[in-house]
Amino acid sequence: MNNFKSYSFSRLLADSEIEFFLIVGLVEPDNFNEYWDGTGHQGVGYLVMFKNHKLTTIENLIYLLPNSKSTHADIKRYTYHFAERMISADMYNYDVQFKIKKTSILGNSIGPPYIDFIRSIVGNDVPAALLKDIAI
Repeated sequence: MNNFKSYSFSRLLADSEIEFFLIVGLVEPDNFNEYWDGTGHQGVGYLVMFKNHKLTTIENLIYLLPNSKSTHADIKRYTYHFAERMISADMYNYDVQFKIKKTSILGNSIGPPYIDFIRSIVGNDVPAALLKDIAI
């Protein structure tokens, strides 16, 4: 049963070629008085968006965490809509691709430098050159 009413996307990394988001499930996003302490928010996955200029594609990798409070179908649906809206006008001639993966890496306390954490999630799914020169 899905207890989340909505999902939010918190950007952890933004570069001209790659972006990394935390996908957060929100129980009742409008009820701040009841959920001010963060109990109404839970990490449910990660979204990695990167440009593959060689294939003229925008790769969207969705990494889902095992979670009994959410249905993966809802997370995928919200994430697809979010990712499609994030594509800039100059990228509309690129083919948009989505891949769904599972991960067990929980990011409960993420601190700088973020690149090591991101590498632990994406492994070899993202070209190493994209993450090599990024400085946060």
